[in-house]
Amino acid sequence: MKNFIKNISHKFITPNHSFTLIELLIVVVTILIFSGFSLAFYNRFTEEKKLEDEARKLVNVLELAKKKASASDVGNYSCNNFSGYRVSIQSTSYRFILCCSEDCNINYPIQNYNLSSNMQIISGLGNIQFKPLTTTANQSNITLKHTSISTCLNISINPAGVIDIGNRYSPC
Repeated sequence: MKNFIKNISHKFITPNHSFTLIELLIVVVTILIFSGFSLAFYNRFTEEKKLEDEARKLVNVLELAKKKASASDVGNYSCNNFSGYRVSIQSTSYRFILCCSEDCNINYPIQNYNLSSNMQIISGLGNIQFKPLTTTANQSNITLKHTSISTCLNISINPAGVIDIGNRYSPC
C-alpha cells in the first residue's frame, strides 16, 4: 500500500511542470503590449469626449439664445427695440448677447464663455443671430477642433434653427 501511494503521489507531483523563463517573458511582453494599446485608445477616447462636451456647451448656449429670442424674453434689461439674441463666436471663446437695436449696436453681453485648453473653433467664426418670435437663425457650420489629437467635430445650424452636433469625429 505504501508503494502504491508513493507511486501515485510521484506521478502528480513532479518538478517538470513549471514554466520556463522564456514562457514567462512572452506572457509578460504580450500583456504589456496589449495594455499599452488599450491605454492609448483610452486616452484618445477621453480626449474625444472632452471635445464632445465642449461642443455640447456651445450648443446649449445656442439653444438658450434661440429659446429666449423666440419667447422675446429680455429678462431684467431695459430694451426698447429688442432684435433678438446673438452668439458671437471667436476662435477660443464665445459670447451670449442680448441685442436691443436692429444691427445689435446696442447690446448687453450676458455671458462670456472660454473654451477649454487644447480646444479651438476653426470655422464658423462671427455672429449667429436669433430673431424675436422665431426659431430661425442665419445658417452656419461651426467646426470645433481639439488641437492635441487633431480631431474636429462639426456643429450645424440650418435656416429653420435646428442645431445639430455631427455624429462623427473627423481628422483636421
